[in-house]
Amino acid sequence: MDKPILRKLMIEKRHEYMEEDKKNSNKIIFDKLKNILTQYENIGSYYNFDDEVDTVNINNWILANNKNLYLPKVNNGKIDFYKVNDLKDVHEGTFGVMEPNADHFTDINNIECIIVPMVAFNNENYRLGFGKAHYDFALKDYKGFKLGIAYYFQKTNYLEIDPHDVKMDKIITDI
Repeated sequence: MDKPILRKLMIEKRHEYMEEDKKNSNKIIFDKLKNILTQYENIGSYYNFDDEVDTVNINNWILANNKNLYLPKVNNGKIDFYKVNDLKDVHEGTFGVMEPNADHFTDINNIECIIVPMVAFNNENYRLGFGKAHYDFALKDYKGFKLGIAYYFQKTNYLEIDPHDVKMDKIITDI
């Protein structure tokens, strides 16, 4: 199945996911993430958009546990990461996504683990994003741990892989 069709299907599935089920799924993913993230001090994440897996609790947990949180901002078609000390230090940016203030830029390779959003994923830990390949290009030479998060129903056997696609080290779901 080609990527635009798969992307549309998966986004529709996320929109249809019942609110109560979504809350339970977010809690399961959050608990699994905490177990993994305890070993890292410098963690990249993102601010969830629309019906993505909730990252607000994850981001708050990172900050509450005295770890360094880095959030992405798109600059000229490229993702850069910035240190965030408080979630109040974000604003609506590109594509309506919440972004950090551009005060504390950090090189991506100073981040030990990056939590990556996805629209879909397959058994080989490849992900489908929103189609701009921002994360694929940002993570191309990244040496840290690439950690995808998604709901179980976002898994597919029909994901075409392109040469620029970057494989995740691990994908956490609610099952």
